[in-house]
Amino acid sequence: MTFSKPWPDNTEPDVLLTPNGPGWSSKGAYVTNVTATSFDLYVETALTASTTYRMNFFAVG
Repeated sequence: MTFSKPWPDNTEPDVLLTPNGPGWSSKGAYVTNVTATSFDLYVETALTASTTYRMNFFAVG
């Protein structure tokens, strides 16, 4: 995910990720590589094609 503007003072925010819907929590999703401008989302289990996965995230710093 890329933020529309860099985080204030170019600090790295804390990102909280929560699943929103069935199937997502079993994928082992986590946030990594957080910077002032973006973060990456990784999953431990491959996602299923043609399935919609939703998440909520909250960034604070």
